[in-house]
Amino acid sequence: MVSIPIVLDFRRLQQVGGTVLSLLPPYSRRDCPFPPSPLNQHPARFPRFVRKCPTAMHYWHLLSPLDWHHVPERDLCHNWGQPCVSMRAFAAACLIKLDLGFRYMSQLRTYLIQHPALCWVLGFDPHLALPSQRHFTRLLRQSPNARFQALLDETVRLLT
Repeated sequence: MVSIPIVLDFRRLQQVGGTVLSLLPPYSRRDCPFPPSPLNQHPARFPRFVRKCPTAMHYWHLLSPLDWHHVPERDLCHNWGQPCVSMRAFAAACLIKLDLGFRYMSQLRTYLIQHPALCWVLGFDPHLALPSQRHFTRLLRQSPNARFQALLDETVRLLT
């Protein structure tokens, strides 16, 4: 139920909406750069807690040969209504799910929560909570095939 004062505030905002929007700074791509993927970095640059985690380093050695620049990224500056998840981090997490033989995204999420250093290596934002199992499932369902096709092509290139 909405109270009357809030409704009146919305009407007032609609009347001065053009003025309020003009006060906001223009959108700039420099304000929201794409973070570099830790999978493309040398482990000497990793924090100590990541270098000391055998699970994180194992998956870094497994996934770092892939060229993650070819995996298309979505706009991380756009407000999607959920914490923004890098598609590269999500794709790497899906590869770990396959490697471990997990059937459900809830199993993957539990595993990632147990290994925070692995989350850092994959490129999940350490300042945000890990996405829910439902969010992971939604990302998988809505991801364009091109994102995973790029990983398949890169894997085939490494095998030949």
